[in-house]
Amino acid sequence: MQPDDDTYLLDNAWELARARFEGLEAASDAESIANLQQLGVAPGWACLEPGPGSGSIAAWLARAVAPGGRVVAVDLDPRHVPRDVPGLEVVQADLRTYELPDGHFDLVHTRAFLVHLPQREEVIARLARSLKPGGAALFEEPDWSTDAPEPEAPPEPAALYRRVMAGLMRLSRERGMADRFGLALPAAARRAGLVVRRTRAYTEVVQGGSASARFERLTYLQFQAMALAAGVAGPEEYRAFLDLFRDPAFSYVRPLICCVSATRP
Repeated sequence: MQPDDDTYLLDNAWELARARFEGLEAASDAESIANLQQLGVAPGWACLEPGPGSGSIAAWLARAVAPGGRVVAVDLDPRHVPRDVPGLEVVQADLRTYELPDGHFDLVHTRAFLVHLPQREEVIARLARSLKPGGAALFEEPDWSTDAPEPEAPPEPAALYRRVMAGLMRLSRERGMADRFGLALPAAARRAGLVVRRTRAYTEVVQGGSASARFERLTYLQFQAMALAAGVAGPEEYRAFLDLFRDPAFSYVRPLICCVSATRP
């Protein structure tokens, strides 16, 4: 996504956005693909991928639904989505207002997208209506309920991590992000008229310097200017916080990734 005002903190035009997306791919693509395979994605399916990021999952879907299938990836700023994948259509649009056909798609998939939208419930309802009867939705959204240093982390780095993360979550909530939305996904899907078929959640204990840590470091590096301006931390304290994600001696529990599979009746 790209902001249409000053609320969204993760502009796709950022100079390190591509590297950040590569970190997300390394940390999450295997789980996303396994979840999609369990849904039985098959040739000929029509799929919708809102907020595709780098397009890695949209491209995987395009290959999985070939021949005869089609994937539509919709983003305000889809600059990182590949344009040379057969069966993948890239649309630059705001999904909150983009006209979706009713009863058209066999699959809708989101990952780390809905949490950033203040209108998330309305968007889920629109996505639900775009599914064919019997069509499947897979929502994979983070929830920071579990985010914390590992229990035996040294007290000083652990306190720094908790202090800065609390400020970052407060800043994010002020700009419309729902940091505890992941656990609310099943209820939100039901309110949208979907039948929830499966729920699961996963996390990991992340070591500084790993692929997951690099992804999250770049995420919080992108937050830096706004975080400093909002008084979340001073410059030296914030640099020390970012350094934790590079330190193999520091580990933390990654945010919970909540996965909800549902169908339209």
